[in-house]
Amino acid sequence: MKAVPEGDELALLKQQHPGRLVTLEFRDGTASQSDVFLELGRHGVPFELVYGGINDIQGRSFGLLTLELSGDAATVDAAVRAVGALVTVREAA
Repeated sequence: MKAVPEGDELALLKQQHPGRLVTLEFRDGTASQSDVFLELGRHGVPFELVYGGINDIQGRSFGLLTLELSGDAATVDAAVRAVGALVTVREAA
């Protein structure tokens, strides 16, 4: 499995998950998954992990997680901006 869904995999994810798909990049020194998930919760944005994974390399965490975010567009936009202050966020294109 690749780190970021593309092509047919992305099309299938979009079909199965109608919410907004974003990919979060976790690197050593950035926020933890818990920090990001708490921020989404603070904004009241339900999410589901749909693709990716995190690896631990010599005690450092690295990885990409693609999430489906649900809710009204303005609330999801605000949550994405807040999470973007913690980790790199990419829209699934």
